[in-house]
Amino acid sequence: MKIDEVFKIMQRLEDYPYNEIDIEIEGLKLHVNKNGQKETDNVELDDDDVITSPMVGIIHINDNIQEGTTVTKGQVLGQIESMKLFNDLKAPQDGEIKKIHVEDGTGIQFGEPIFTITGAK
Repeated sequence: MKIDEVFKIMQRLEDYPYNEIDIEIEGLKLHVNKNGQKETDNVELDDDDVITSPMVGIIHINDNIQEGTTVTKGQVLGQIESMKLFNDLKAPQDGEIKKIHVEDGTGIQFGEPIFTITGAK
């Protein structure tokens, strides 16, 4: 395998959130370690509340949740599927969904931003 092929693989991996990955292709073993979070848009947080993932898993956002949706404290915004278990993700405050940082059905890492909520605390 040529070095430019390795770089192409590395570039493609940048789109996926992971902490560590081991790859073996044609006898070449590659170990990559990074912080596990995809870059997100530059979000100015101000007094907004950013809901981050409490675990690694797959995010399932409720169908009725979109940017601009008004939510109440404790309302289930979606679920994180981890090890075949579904864990509710609840709004920590009343407010409005200002930004959804992830796509429904995608893998997420611990600490990755999911929602930004603005409103009364």
